Amino acid sequence: AWALLAVTALAALLRFAFLDRPGVWADEAQTYGRVNGSFYQLLEVLRFDGFAPLHYELYWFLAQRVSLEPWLLRFWPALAGTLTVPAIYFLTRQLHLPARTSLLAASIACCSAYLNYYSRDAKMYAPLWLFVTLSMACFLWWLNAGKNWRSASRVRWWCWIFCTTAAAGIHTPGLIVLGIQPLAMLVHRGRSWLRSLAFVLGVAVILAGPV
Repeated sequence: AWALLAVTALAALLRFAFLDRPGVWADEAQTYGRVNGSFYQLLEVLRFDGFAPLHYELYWFLAQRVSLEPWLLRFWPALAGTLTVPAIYFLTRQLHLPARTSLLAASIACCSAYLNYYSRDAKMYAPLWLFVTLSMACFLWWLNAGKNWRSASRVRWWCWIFCTTAAAGIHTPGLIVLGIQPLAMLVHRGRSWLRSLAFVLGVAVILAGPV
């Protein structure tokens, strides 16, 4: 636990240090421009540009209350990028990998130049990867509950639905994870007809938003 906390703290340092540098660039300026009108104008712009709404709705909510300085524009992606590190650890533990291996995976995510760059960019990619990671982790967490459907498994099922819905609501390509999860269920020892039915119901709930 202390090692994971240390790796997460390092991830926060790498992502939040000098968050206002460099200056806002083209795509970030477009994010700023989209959220500085009315809510109706925001939805019209998103419909025209083909973006999912959750990422921009959060920025719109902030823009109604505070001035979106560069560091505040990047705060949400930086937070999501930081939380991706323990999310990677959680995912690898659900794959029944040793704790040391999971810490190594979290450390690679912590120090990844790719993840660090997009965690300091006011776009939807860092939050998308956080919730895609949590979607897969919670899905395996649910499968790993075995046949205990009546108690803890129900909470895990809802966590999977929430994280996958959030991923799709932030950026529609997040639904790609739904193409992997049926394969995971097929090879998992915890599958059953009741769990398969619950999976189909969960997918229906998740897809209701994009539809």
